[in-house]
Amino acid sequence: MLLAFGAAGALLSALCCVLWDITKVWLLPAFVGLFVAFLAGIILLYVLLLFGVSLFLRPKTPLEREHPVARWFLVETLRAVCAASRVTVRVEGAEKLPDEPLLLVSNHRSLFDPIVAVAAFPRRPLSFVAKPEILRVPLIGKFARYCGFLAIDRTDARNAVRTVRAAADQLSRGVCSMGVYPEGTRNRLQKGAPKDQPLPALLPFHDGVLMIAQKAKAPVAVVATRGTAEVTRNFPFRRTEVTLTVCDVLPVEEVLALRTTALSERVSSLLEGALKTP
Repeated sequence: MLLAFGAAGALLSALCCVLWDITKVWLLPAFVGLFVAFLAGIILLYVLLLFGVSLFLRPKTPLEREHPVARWFLVETLRAVCAASRVTVRVEGAEKLPDEPLLLVSNHRSLFDPIVAVAAFPRRPLSFVAKPEILRVPLIGKFARYCGFLAIDRTDARNAVRTVRAAADQLSRGVCSMGVYPEGTRNRLQKGAPKDQPLPALLPFHDGVLMIAQKAKAPVAVVATRGTAEVTRNFPFRRTEVTLTVCDVLPVEEVLALRTTALSERVSSLLEGALKTP
């Protein structure tokens, strides 16, 4: 229906141009109208397809295994979001990542951070511990939950502990790799702060999320994220290059040998060093 209305509108506008002799280049508005209608139709069909697939998804707690169809739709949708937002992703040091499930730890600058991370590793099932509102996004939130994403409420200590345990359980059983942002919130200028005020490399860490790796006896991949804060400023006129740099992978032996606070300091040091490097 959307395609039909778009085509009719384009043809009508072209006819008006010819009748009123506004311009002889009447193919231009027709082409633009058809192109916009085509894109709108494709998006509508894809949303309907997502809705149809979501009707068959029944997330279980705890998640026994992620559904490969749900993972495919999630990854491809997020890759499409990156493409539509004119974001290109470059991964440095990917060869350091082991094949086994791991805890990915990164800095947090934008809502695009988890989108870019999932899109950057399409062959590695990666899920995140995220704010509850992220998992309330229509359709995508349901796919994310079925892929192992977990909501954490940092204002509720009991909820946070349950989430850490659930994430460690998924990781230890090999359901998926888990990703966390220990800063807890985006590192950005506060309202009223001078625009030229430099941001700290990192905000203070919430050490508790690193217990996921210790409880699961899993390695920790420290990944520095650059460029995501510029996406909204650059769109739609400029392309944004986002870089994910694998700083290091801490083996299980080191993860278990360190106390949680010491592990947090080690990860923070690696990230700060990478973020300060031009």
